[in-house]
Amino acid sequence: MFGFKLMRYVFLLTFALITHAFGVDATLIRESGGYCFYDDGSTIKSLTCPNRLSIGSSKTVIGDGSFLNDESSQWRLDFGKERADAISSVYVPSVPSPQQITAQQQRSADEAKQRADQSVKNTAFADYVSATYGQEGETLRELIMSGVIDSTNYQLFVD
Repeated sequence: MFGFKLMRYVFLLTFALITHAFGVDATLIRESGGYCFYDDGSTIKSLTCPNRLSIGSSKTVIGDGSFLNDESSQWRLDFGKERADAISSVYVPSVPSPQQITAQQQRSADEAKQRADQSVKNTAFADYVSATYGQEGETLRELIMSGVIDSTNYQLFVD
């Protein structure tokens, strides 16, 4: 039994070496752009690619596939550019830039500072009215703090 398996492996190995040494028809690897690429490096230009490239075939072999780098690369670049153009034509909602975000934050900070300054002024004015007019001035404190009463119209409320 062991001799039979060994004999079979020796036969397969010998067959593989002989067929490789004497040349076996090249096998099609892929087809692209009207060219056929084979495992032995042969390349032919054909619209229909035979699965095996016979030795002595009537089709002309262009070369060892070295042009593949130029033409294939160019095709891939063109294809990639087409895909990128197609993707970039899709609507993408705009996201505010960091400068815009900073400007929005600056506006918010400025508004908060103005509100704080106004609150300080209102508190100081409410203290003045309360100290000057006593209990009557103190009853106006809430209206002063809300901005209804200010330094231009407080006289109307105290007399």
